[in-house]
Amino acid sequence: MEQKIKVLAISGSLRQKSSNTALMKATIGLASENMMFTVYDGLGDLPYFNLDLDIDEGSASVRELRE
Repeated sequence: MEQKIKVLAISGSLRQKSSNTALMKATIGLASENMMFTVYDGLGDLPYFNLDLDIDEGSASVRELRE
């Protein structure tokens, strides 16, 4: 049995009619059957990255993405 390749797909655009998101979805649709995609749609909830604030007790949205 072939092992599934797990891919986390994140579109860098928050626009509702984003061409990046459309391309991501098209890529998922064309991918081989041994690939398993998880689409992350919480990008808009993430704070700006600041290494000084990158702590284990960070925001809930950051903890969710890391999980």
